[in-house]
Amino acid sequence: VHVHATIAPATLRRDRDLAAIARASSGAVGSDKPQGMTGVEHHLDFRTRVSLTSRRGRACAWFDEINVDLALASVEIFVPSEYPEGSCEYDAVLTHEREHERVYAESLRAAAKDIEAALTGAKWLPARGNPIEVEGGADAEAMLNVKARKVVNPIYDKFKEDLKNEQAL
Repeated sequence: VHVHATIAPATLRRDRDLAAIARASSGAVGSDKPQGMTGVEHHLDFRTRVSLTSRRGRACAWFDEINVDLALASVEIFVPSEYPEGSCEYDAVLTHEREHERVYAESLRAAAKDIEAALTGAKWLPARGNPIEVEGGADAEAMLNVKARKVVNPIYDKFKEDLKNEQAL
């Protein structure tokens, strides 16, 4: 089991004004409304290597390798164009948005650790010493991948929900 967390460097964007940022974040401009925004794109890539053997008319399959790549593929920090670089407002918004960036990266690393622990701990997943009988070779990898995704997807779904909740803060 190999789980990798990749975090793209953040891009600072200054091409939106307060109103555009408020519209993009479904808010309105005001002292208690969004003044900056951090947007992220994330993805999950899943690759496996499966072995298949056939003895006495029975086909058996197991995972040789499970690779999961969890990524913040894009991180964009928006600071309103009205705030000159170096101004108090600019610095306050940028500091706040950098905190979102830090929390997102921390959440991604935690999700990667959780996925690795869950896959390693799922002793019911077919391995060399614990193969499963399959109908035929063509469907074996797809069937095994469904089993692995039952471990990975709930953790990834929780990560996505956590990101959504964090952006609301």
